[in-house]
Amino acid sequence: MRLKLLLSFLLSILLISIPLVNMAKATNYLFYDPNRQPVTLDRFVPQWLIYANTGGDQSWHKSPPATVLDTLAELDIVDGYSNYGGLRIANKEFPKLSRSNGYTLSFNVEIVKEVHTRPERAGFSVIILSQDVKNKTYTSLEIGFQQNRIFLQNDQPLFGRQAAQENLKFNPVGTGTIEYQIKVKDDRYVLWSGNRLLLEGKLRDYTKFIGLLNPYRFPSFIFLGDDTTSAGAKINLGKVVLQVN
Repeated sequence: MRLKLLLSFLLSILLISIPLVNMAKATNYLFYDPNRQPVTLDRFVPQWLIYANTGGDQSWHKSPPATVLDTLAELDIVDGYSNYGGLRIANKEFPKLSRSNGYTLSFNVEIVKEVHTRPERAGFSVIILSQDVKNKTYTSLEIGFQQNRIFLQNDQPLFGRQAAQENLKFNPVGTGTIEYQIKVKDDRYVLWSGNRLLLEGKLRDYTKFIGLLNPYRFPSFIFLGDDTTSAGAKINLGKVVLQVN
């Protein structure tokens, strides 16, 4: 009798636990959808991303729907889209990027043209810093997109010419709109395009950067655009989605 009661109790616990596990699903944050929000990124609501402008040109691309960002006029231009405005996060509801839980940034972009004067600089880059970036450990990544090359910025030496990882067999420039996924878990990342693995490796630590403003110490920081005075690009930016586990 006791055995039957015990088995019945364990079975009831199991049946209760199963739906609880299934309920633990990922949460998606739609930062930008050009099909639903045909406006430039500095106007949509909720304002997850802020357009940082230092002289570049931003416009609307109707077909396919996208926001056009052009920083080719002067390489000194540093323009892009970030969830921070100055020293503060733009939207207090922005989710924390926890490496232990894992997260994925998906984005569609067409890099129409890209130029650079130094091999370690790219006209279009994506930066992601996890919530615990101030721990000065392996929490961050910066991926550069060049003609016939995608690479992860190194941290030893910091932003050195030798990349941490690179892919020379995939051309992200002049090949139409491409959907990318950057997945982060613990101290590692992977970059996918569809079913194709483009880059993978260990996250880096860029906190030693020295400048008037050091964005590489901002918790849960995201940037898409041109962050260097040694390169420029023209891009059509499409849907941007963050998935947090």
